Amino acid sequence: MERKYEVPEEGAKELRVGHWVEIFEAYCDSSHQAVQVKAMRVGSKRLDFMIGRPGGKLLRPHEGKITQIFRSSGKTQFNIHL
Repeated sequence: MERKYEVPEEGAKELRVGHWVEIFEAYCDSSHQAVQVKAMRVGSKRLDFMIGRPGGKLLRPHEGKITQIFRSSGKTQFNIHL
């Protein structure tokens, strides 16, 4: 199963296709195209993001391998295979 996630631009430099990520805190809201990530780990580096007021359902912690990355101004979206 694949799912799309979104992080602010400052976290994008750590993301690479093939890297494993662990999602600690993320919110699934039907008004967004992707799951909004608030806290995650890429390799040994923990990343915490200041996102707007989180809405939607809090997802349980999970991990997966990055399969695609989509970069745009202000945000980066990526898919992981769970």
